[in-house]
Amino acid sequence: MMSTRERRLRMAGKGNGNGKARYRVVGYVRVSTEEQADKGVSLDNQEQRIRAHAFAKDWELTRIYRDEGWSGKDLRRPAVKELLDAASANAFDAIVVYKVDRVTRRQKDLWHLIEDLLEPAGVGFVSVSEPFDTTTAIGKACLGMIGVFAQLERDTIAERTRDALAYKRDRGERLGAPALSESVEGGELQTVAAELVTVERMAALRRSGRTYAAIVEAMTAEGRPTKRGGKWHRATVRYVLTKVAPRLGIDVRRRRRGPRAAGTPRAVANVAE
Repeated sequence: MMSTRERRLRMAGKGNGNGKARYRVVGYVRVSTEEQADKGVSLDNQEQRIRAHAFAKDWELTRIYRDEGWSGKDLRRPAVKELLDAASANAFDAIVVYKVDRVTRRQKDLWHLIEDLLEPAGVGFVSVSEPFDTTTAIGKACLGMIGVFAQLERDTIAERTRDALAYKRDRGERLGAPALSESVEGGELQTVAAELVTVERMAALRRSGRTYAAIVEAMTAEGRPTKRGGKWHRATVRYVLTKVAPRLGIDVRRRRRGPRAAGTPRAVANVAE
């Protein structure tokens, strides 16, 4: 495991004593479903800032991990898991993010990440827009303050959302934007036939055993539009299949193959491929 002094030398571009080693870093970017329309935190913008920072520091950027359509409420995300597995295997020296809240908005998770997972593996943590050094006491204190305000922002948003929903509920208003297969006309919820076909298609793929990622690929390949014209993401597919389809009475349970009793016909999906 690299010492604090060695890490600082390599971060400064001075190598490990023989002039050959470069500081190896990976990037991490995340955007939630709600933030996808905000260009300020778009995946492309985050990635561009990380690449520019690594280039300016003369660091070797080996990879950028991406979580598309995932909330920062906890660390249970596919790319985060893959990232931490690589960190424990000493695949790089530091993780670079655009902002701390791209990794997590919870102070508890932030300290767990830094002190329990990254520091034991000798892996540093760098933010492009929030300069701090986790190898020093002052740097860690600065990071702690950043974590406090990130959680404050999260809690404030949650509080405002609860208040707004309670107000709408008291007025008898519909909560949330219409989902795929739905539209609101004259205050009444209507079914969009073309979008309903997409929901049924997704359900049929899920029943046949397809994963969320495979369904994303199928929707993209078939040219089926999302509700708001963006890209398909696993989080979007998961929402449709776990929230929208059950509300419409569409079965999405994955069928398990196994021995059949004599005379029992095979199950056939009731949606045309």
